[in-house]
Amino acid sequence: MIGWSYLWKQRSKRRYTSRQTVTMIRLVFLLLFLLAVYEQTWSEAAACAPGTKRDIFVLMEGSSFVGENNFYIMLNFVKEVVKALTISPTDVLVSLATFGSTEDTLIYLKDNQNGADLVRAIDAVSFRGGLDYVSTNSAIRFVRRWGFHKKKGGREDAPNYFVLITNSPSSFPKRTLDQAALMAEEDITVLPVAVGGAVNSTELNLIAASADDIITVSNFQSLNSVKDDLVSKICAEPVKEPVNGQWSTWDAWSECSDTCGGGTQFRERRCTNPAPSNGGKPCIGAYAQQRNCNEQPCGKEYGQWMEWRSWSECNKSCGTGLQFRFRLCAMMPGQEACQGDDYQERECNTIECP
Repeated sequence: MIGWSYLWKQRSKRRYTSRQTVTMIRLVFLLLFLLAVYEQTWSEAAACAPGTKRDIFVLMEGSSFVGENNFYIMLNFVKEVVKALTISPTDVLVSLATFGSTEDTLIYLKDNQNGADLVRAIDAVSFRGGLDYVSTNSAIRFVRRWGFHKKKGGREDAPNYFVLITNSPSSFPKRTLDQAALMAEEDITVLPVAVGGAVNSTELNLIAASADDIITVSNFQSLNSVKDDLVSKICAEPVKEPVNGQWSTWDAWSECSDTCGGGTQFRERRCTNPAPSNGGKPCIGAYAQQRNCNEQPCGKEYGQWMEWRSWSECNKSCGTGLQFRFRLCAMMPGQEACQGDDYQERECNTIECP
């Protein structure tokens, strides 16, 4: 016979198990609620329009000049910027590296395809320090070569943005200026964030395409005050300079349409050197030319034209001028004079005057 003590223990166990189940259910619902709030907050914070593709390479100075405390302030600033962006394979991707005497890439574009993973990766970054010099030139060279490389997750259809956060001048100014000049030839928008007054303004003006792209802040503690400015520069549509069209060289003349009695030749050129783009002006002048050829009457002997002389200098330096050239007719006794033109002219310097 089962005693009352045994039955009481079994009932208590069932009550305890039931309470455990209820508690677990409550925790699951709480976790789902917090996750939904987090995702909504992230979505509301996103500043770029949906589908705004950007590949961003953030380069933070990690030298001993910065120090450990300021390094983590910078890192938190980067994290806040990331939270204001939509991180996904169809929107923004971010790479992060530090530099001092050397550069250390900690996060590649391909590593984190959503905001939560990227924030966790940033939280895992630690201060490494470095020697007492700043190799900005090596860091820029690294970004040019590998920052947006396809193997590292770079996308061909995403504009490239290079965010440089520093508070020290380069230890090798000449090399840095050389790398800045090479960077200017790349299709990369550079957004320097200069902290304090020790940064070399000449270097920054050469690294950035425009002075408007440079963000300055007095100290590390004030970095978050320029977060919205940096995010707006990243999200803004890139402004491309208009490119005016220029003519290609003329094609070779076509064969004469007749062997005697007067024929015609044609040639063309194209407005592709370069083609007009971004609202640039089209090429000025004709795209095709024609000239007479083999004008000697059929059945008679005529002299032979000598080679054309060189074209004269253009009579205008811009705004469409003219050049001319001539040729001589070589005749043997009993031959008729050469048929055709002994004089030609053409347009030159068709570019618009400033």
